[in-house]
Amino acid sequence: MADEWSQLLQTDLDRLFTGREKAGGETIKLKKGERRNVTVLFLDIKGFTSMSEKLDPEEVTQIINNVFKVLTGEIVRYGGMIDKYIGDCIMALFGAKKASEDDAERAVRAGLGMLGRMKQVNQLLAPKGIELGCRIGINTGLVVAGEMSDRGERDFTVMGDTVNTASRLESSAQVNTIQISENTRAQAGDIFEYEALEPITVKGKSKPLKVYRVHGVLKERVERWDRETLAKSRKYVGREHEWKALEAFLKNYFGSKDHPHVPVVGLKADGGMGKSRMAHEFFSSGPCPSGLIFKGKTISYAEAPYWLFVNLMKYMMGASEGDPVETVREKWDDLFATLKACPRLPEQTREETVKALAEYEEYLAYLLGVAREPERIKAIKPDKLKDIFFASFRVFLEAAAAVRDEGEAVYVVLDDLHWIDELSRELIDFLMENLNPVRRLLFVALYRPDYKPSGRWQPGKNFFELVIQPLSPEQCTAMVEGMLKGLVLTEELKQLIYDKSGGNPFYIEEITFSLIDQEVLVQDENVQPGNPVWVVNPRETAVELPDSIHGMVQTRIDKLDEEVRKLLFEASVIGMEFSADLLSSLHGKAGGDLGRVNGFLEELDVARMIVRKGSGSAAGADGEHFVFANVLISEVSYNTLLNFNKTLLHGLLGECIEEIYEGNAVPEDEHYRLAYHFEKGEKADKTIRYLESAGDQCATRFSNKAAIDCYRRLLEQLPKSKKDEAEISRMRLRNMFKLAQIEYLVGELDQGYEHFAECGRIAQGLKDFEMLCGVLTSAGEIDRIRERPEKAMRFFEKSLELAEKLGYDSQVADNLVNIGIVHEEKGDYAAAMEFFQKALARAVTDDQRQNISYYIYQRM
Repeated sequence: MADEWSQLLQTDLDRLFTGREKAGGETIKLKKGERRNVTVLFLDIKGFTSMSEKLDPEEVTQIINNVFKVLTGEIVRYGGMIDKYIGDCIMALFGAKKASEDDAERAVRAGLGMLGRMKQVNQLLAPKGIELGCRIGINTGLVVAGEMSDRGERDFTVMGDTVNTASRLESSAQVNTIQISENTRAQAGDIFEYEALEPITVKGKSKPLKVYRVHGVLKERVERWDRETLAKSRKYVGREHEWKALEAFLKNYFGSKDHPHVPVVGLKADGGMGKSRMAHEFFSSGPCPSGLIFKGKTISYAEAPYWLFVNLMKYMMGASEGDPVETVREKWDDLFATLKACPRLPEQTREETVKALAEYEEYLAYLLGVAREPERIKAIKPDKLKDIFFASFRVFLEAAAAVRDEGEAVYVVLDDLHWIDELSRELIDFLMENLNPVRRLLFVALYRPDYKPSGRWQPGKNFFELVIQPLSPEQCTAMVEGMLKGLVLTEELKQLIYDKSGGNPFYIEEITFSLIDQEVLVQDENVQPGNPVWVVNPRETAVELPDSIHGMVQTRIDKLDEEVRKLLFEASVIGMEFSADLLSSLHGKAGGDLGRVNGFLEELDVARMIVRKGSGSAAGADGEHFVFANVLISEVSYNTLLNFNKTLLHGLLGECIEEIYEGNAVPEDEHYRLAYHFEKGEKADKTIRYLESAGDQCATRFSNKAAIDCYRRLLEQLPKSKKDEAEISRMRLRNMFKLAQIEYLVGELDQGYEHFAECGRIAQGLKDFEMLCGVLTSAGEIDRIRERPEKAMRFFEKSLELAEKLGYDSQVADNLVNIGIVHEEKGDYAAAMEFFQKALARAVTDDQRQNISYYIYQRM
C-alpha cells in the first residue's frame, strides 16, 4: 500500500520538494496562487428532505435550482463569488480574487440579503405546505487562493483553516441565523447589530471560538462599495511643537562656546509617522545651520557588524549595489584622497590626521571588502581589532568634518536604529564621547518606539529625543487640502479622515487616494476653465472609509495587471530598496519577460507603488534604483506570496546576487545578505557557506551576539546538507567549536560546555586529535572558572598527554599554563611557577611567549 501511495503522489511530491531546481536549463515556474485575507461564507438549506417527500422529483429539482439562483444573486450583488455548490450547501468567497477593504462587511450583508430572500421563497412555497430554512456561517482569515490544478479558471478555490472554521460556524448556527467569528466582526466594524453567543468548540483548536449572531444593519449606517486607492502628498504641515523644541536645543548646542561631547537628536515614532520626512525638513528648511549630511542605514534581516557605518562610508563614496571590488576600491581611494586634504584643519593637526588616516585606511577598507592585506587583519585578536576599528571611525569622521565645504556643521543621519547591530550601537557611544571634529557635528537618529537608546545617552547633556506625535484634526485637514489644489473638505470628510487615520501622515495620504479613486474627490473644470481644481463630489452624500490600511494597500495592488503584480511581489523579496538590474535578473529567472520589465516599472511608478531614487551617490551607477513608496506596500506584497514562491524567489535572488560579480569572489559584506536569502530559499549548502563566513566576520570583529546567531543557524542547516556524512561531521565540528568558544567568551558557560562535549564526541569519531586537544583544554577552562579544579586538571592533563604524543607544542604550552593556574589557585605557587616556566620553553608563537612571560612577571 505504501508503494502504491508513493507512486500516486510522486509527481506532486517532486514538484513540492525538488521542483525548485530544474535540470537542463528549464525555466523555473512559480506556483499559481496567493496568500490572502479572505472572508468565507457557508450556507446550508434545511427542509429539502421534507419537500422531496411531498413533491414530484422534477418539481423539487426546479425549486432547488431557482432557490440557488436567488441566493447566488445576493452573493454576486455584494461582490462575492461562488466557490462551489455542495449538495444543498453554498460556499462563497469575498476578497479572494480582488481585495476590498470591506470584504467582511459585504459577506455579512450578503448573508442578511439571503435570509430576506429565503422569506420571499417561503411565501411562494407556502401554498404547497413547504417551508425552507438556512444556516449561515462566516469567517475571515488567511487562505491560499488560486487555481489548484492546471485546468483553468474553473478550478479557482481557497484552502486553509479559515475555510474549515467557516463551515463549523455554519453547522453550529441556529436555523435562519447568521453566525460569525470574532475576526469577521472586527473586520466588518460597528455597522451591524451583534449578539455575543457562548463560545463554540472547533476541532483542531485548543481554545473555544468566540462567535456572534448578526441581527441586522444599524440604521444610521449607509452602504458604500467599490473603494480603491492611488496618490501621494508633498506638502508638509504641522509639527510646530516639535519645531520649537528642536529650535531651543539647536540654539543651545550651536550657540555654546564649549561642548565636550557630540550629542544625538533622536526622532522616535511608529512607521508612517514621518521620521524621515522630518529629518528632510530639518536639513532643508529647519532651524539648523547649513552643512554636510552623511547618511547610514541599518538592515532588518541581519545584525551585520558595523553595518550602519559601513553603509555610511558607502554613501559617502557613492558605492552602489553590485559594484565590482575594483570599482569599490577605486571609489574608496577617491574618497580617501578627498579626506586627506582636510583643508579646514590647521597645518600641524592636518599632518597628524593624514598620518592617522594612513594608519587606519586598511582597516576601514577591510570592512568594505577591499583591503589589500585582509589576512593580516583577520589574524588580529577580536578585542584588539575592535579598538582599532573604533579608532579608525573616529579619525575617519574627524577628517570628513574637515573637507572643503561652506557649511557650519556636519550632520550624521543614523536611520532605522531599531535594527542596529551591537557593535554599531557601541561605536555610536564611543564616537559621541571621543570625537573632536573641527566644526560642530550632530548625530540624528531615527527609530521606532521599541528601540531602547543607550544608557549613556543622557537627556539634557548629550541626548535630545523628539517623539513625533500624530497630527491634529486641523493638521490632517491642512495636509489633505494642501495636497489637492483648491480643495475644501466638508466637515464630515474632515472628521472621517481624522478618525480613520489617527493622525498618521501615511494613512492620511492613503485615505486621500482612496477618496480620489471613489470619485468622492474629483477635479472640476468649470470653476477655472483650463485650470481644474479639486472639489468634493456633490453627488456623494455619505462616505465610509476603510477600517484596515492593509486592506487599502491590497486593494491598490489588486488593481494592477497580473504580470505587473508579479513583478511587484518579486521586488518585495529583494527588500524596500532594489535596483532595476537585480529585479530584472530575478524576474527572468522566475520565468518573466525581461523585455517588459521597464514598462512594468513605469506602471508601478505611475501607480505610486514604487518611487525612483534621486540621482547622486544614493542612486548608484548600476542602473536605476527604486524604493517602495511605503513599507506597507512592501509588506503586503511579500505576505501575499505563497510560501512556496517566497522560498523559490529567495533562492533565485541569492543566485542573482552571486551572478552580479560574474565569477569573481563575492565581497564579504554581501555574505550576510546571501546567507539570508539562501536560508529563506532552503538552499542549505549555500546557506552554510555564507553563514560560516558571516559568523567568522562577526567573531573577528568582536560582534559576539551576531556570531552566535550565525553559527547556531548554520548548525540547524547541516541536516539538510547534500554533502557526504564525513564532510558534514567536519563542518559541524568546526562551527560548533567556534560557537562554543564564543559562548564561553560571553559567559554562556552551560551552552559552551555542552557544545564542547559534543565537539569531543565528533572529534573522536573523526580522529581529529588536534581539535580534540583544543576541546579538552576549553572544557577544562570552564571547569576551572566554575571552581571545579580536580575536573579541570583532568581535562588539562588529558589534553597535555595527547598534545605531547602528537607533537602539538602550542597546545602543550597552553595546557602547561592552565595547569599552572590551577596550582596557583590552590595556593601552590612554586608548582605554578614551575609549570609557567615549562610552558615558556614550549611556546611556539611570539604572542604565546609574550603572554606567558607576562604571567611570570606578574608573579615574581
